[in-house]
Amino acid sequence: MTNKELELIKNLKDLKNTITGMKEKCINNGDKEMQKFQEGRISAINQTLNMLAVANMTPKKEVTIVGVEVGTGCTEILKSDRKPYTVIEILAKNKIMVQADKAIRTDKNGASECQEYDYERNPNGATYILTHSKKHGWHIAGTERVFGMGYREKYYDFSF
Repeated sequence: MTNKELELIKNLKDLKNTITGMKEKCINNGDKEMQKFQEGRISAINQTLNMLAVANMTPKKEVTIVGVEVGTGCTEILKSDRKPYTVIEILAKNKIMVQADKAIRTDKNGASECQEYDYERNPNGATYILTHSKKHGWHIAGTERVFGMGYREKYYDFSF
């Protein structure tokens, strides 16, 4: 259970205790209409707490995509240039989130076609949601930005 869920449950229980106190005052004052109103509020909180409990007992369905998992490298293909990314989340059968990696040039070839890089994860890198289709493969929906899956590659074409 996440910290936010635990905080929500605590707040709901605190609210329930406050309303229960208000209900007791209504009983002592003989205000049956307000007593029923408070009982309805308590019932609604109990239902919410029960739904949260059931949701957290139900195992989350894990989505898998053949050949793709969190940590898989991928490459944005930009005409002749290439940019490296890493899959950071599987969102659905045909949808993933990727994040830009840091590419560190390791050769000494200057403005050359012969380029070598080491790659590091970049927790501050730009993130994108990719969708997979038969026609376009992995791509950013609504764009012509396409990605190759299963490898990281950085390349800068100095001729343009």
